[in-house]
Amino acid sequence: MPFGLRNVLEAFQWGTTAMFSNYIECIMKVFMDDFSAYRGTSDLCLAKILYRYEGVNLILNWRKLYFIVQEGIVLGHVIYQRCIQVDSVKIEVIK
Repeated sequence: MPFGLRNVLEAFQWGTTAMFSNYIECIMKVFMDDFSAYRGTSDLCLAKILYRYEGVNLILNWRKLYFIVQEGIVLGHVIYQRCIQVDSVKIEVIK
């Protein structure tokens, strides 16, 4: 963290969780500075999430936003539609 700041991600997660309290577990998950909308979430729900960010003057990094992905890597695990596996790159590093 710059300038010796500590617990910034935890504070951000607390704020994000409070900001999206009515959406969490219904249409989205929040972890630190990331959020994921569930499969089947309508465009209207996704628009509400993005407008909520805009409403509190948070800036999204559009280079890091992904829409309608079939798989992704989260915390060293590859998430597929039907299963979760440990990322093989992580296993090779350990070997």
